[in-house]
Amino acid sequence: MLMTRSTHRWMVGLFCVMQLGATENAAAQTLALRTGQQPAQEMAGEKNPDTQRILQIIRSFGHQASAPAQLIQLTRDVEAGVAAPLFLQVAEETLASGQIDLAANILQQLITQYPQEPAATTGTVLLIRLFSSGELAYVWHPPQDAARQMGLPDGWQESAQEKGGNFAKGSLVYALHLAKKQMRIRPKLAEHPPLVFQCAVAARLSAAPQEAKSWLALLKHRRGDANWRRRALAESWLAESHGENPPLPIVPCRIAKTPPHLDGKLDETFWQTANPSPLAPRSSILFAYDKEYLYLAARCEKIADVNTPADTRPRTPDADLSSSDHVRFFLDIDRDYATYYDLSIDHRGRTADACWKDPQWNPRWFVAAGGDLRNWTCEAAIPWQQLTATAPTASDSWAVAIQRIAPDAKPKTPNYSLLLFQ
Repeated sequence: MLMTRSTHRWMVGLFCVMQLGATENAAAQTLALRTGQQPAQEMAGEKNPDTQRILQIIRSFGHQASAPAQLIQLTRDVEAGVAAPLFLQVAEETLASGQIDLAANILQQLITQYPQEPAATTGTVLLIRLFSSGELAYVWHPPQDAARQMGLPDGWQESAQEKGGNFAKGSLVYALHLAKKQMRIRPKLAEHPPLVFQCAVAARLSAAPQEAKSWLALLKHRRGDANWRRRALAESWLAESHGENPPLPIVPCRIAKTPPHLDGKLDETFWQTANPSPLAPRSSILFAYDKEYLYLAARCEKIADVNTPADTRPRTPDADLSSSDHVRFFLDIDRDYATYYDLSIDHRGRTADACWKDPQWNPRWFVAAGGDLRNWTCEAAIPWQQLTATAPTASDSWAVAIQRIAPDAKPKTPNYSLLLFQ
C-alpha cells in the first residue's frame, strides 16, 4: 500500500486497489467506448471464413513481434476491403493486451499497405492517438519502435525531451508529421474531425499554440459534427480565460483543505457544501483534490428491483461489474476526448480500471462504499503519481465523462464535460 502523511486519516474502511492482472471482461469493457469509428470486428466481417481462419492463425501465435509480417503474408491474396479491417482488428486486440509498440507497428502496416481503405482512416487516427495521448505518454511512454520505421524528419529523436510536463515532444512531433503525411496521400482526411482535433491536441501539447489554433479553426466553423465543434470552441473558451457561456458543461473540482476519511458516508464539509454534477442519470458526482490526491465521490439513487447487497468478501482486482450497479469515471488529462483513464466502482466498492484500451494498467487507488435505504455511495482517493507527473493547480482543466451502468444494461456513450480545478 502506498503510505503518505495523510493516509492514516482515512485508513478505516478503505480498499487499496492493487491491480495484478486483467480479465477478458475488463478488456471488453475498455473497448466499448468508441469515438465515432466503426468497430473493426464489423468492418472485417466476423462470419467471413477466410477472416476467421487468418484470425485464428494470428491468435494461435499470440501477440508476437512477427505479427505484422505474418499478416502481410496471410493476406497477400485477400481483397483489400477484407484485409485492411483485419489489420485494424488485430491491432486493437494487440493494444488491449498492453503491447502498444506492436499495435503501432501493425497500424503502420495497415496505412502503408491499404492507404485508401476506410480502415486506414480509423487506423491513422488510432496511431496518432498512440503518439499524442497524455495518458499513454505518462503510463507507458509512446511507441518508439514504430516511429523509427516511419521515416521521421532528421533530428526528431534528439528533440524527444520532456516539454510542458508529461509529454515527450518527439512523439508529438511525430504525430503531426504522420497526420500531415497521410493528409497529403488522402486529402479528404483533412476533413475528418477526430483526426483534425487530435492534431490540435498534439500541437497544443508540443507548445505550438498558433498551430493548434489553426487546426481548431477547421472545426469551429463546421456544422456537420456538433460534438467536435463544441470541443474546439471549448479550447478557445479555455484559452480566453473562461468567459461567459462555456461550450461544454463545467464540473468543478474544489480544493480539500483536509483529506477525507474514506468511509463512503460523504459527510465531510467539502462534500456537503459542493455542488454535485448530474453527469449520469439519478446520480450526483463530486470531485475534490489536494497536493497528493484526486478525490472522487458518487451518490447514486438505488434502482427499483435491483438488489444492492453489501459484500464483505475479499475484493479482487479488475472485478467483473457487469451484473452490478456501478459508476464509470473517464478522466481525460489532455482533453483529446478520445484517450482516458477508466475507473469503475460498484455499489459494493468493487473496482475495475484501464488506461484507454488497455485493462492491464494497474494503478493503486483507495475506495470505500456506503449508503442508506435510498442511495448507495462511494468515494475514492487516487494518488497524483498514478495519473500525472505534476498535480493540477487552480485554473487547470481536464475533460471528464461519467457512465452510470445498471446490471446487465448496455451503457450509452457518455457526454464529456470540462473538469475545472479551482
